[in-house]
Amino acid sequence: MTSKIAPHIQLPEPELAFHPDRTSDREIHPLKGLLRFGPYSKTLVP
Repeated sequence: MTSKIAPHIQLPEPELAFHPDRTSDREIHPLKGLLRFGPYSKTLVP
């Protein structure tokens, strides 16, 4: 029996942005990012 699964590669998780201006406010895990930086829209909404 042969496998018919196509070759694949594993991509790294993308970093999520949590501030529109500070590019250093990034985190891979969404909940950790919210705890560290707050929501992305925090600075956009008064």
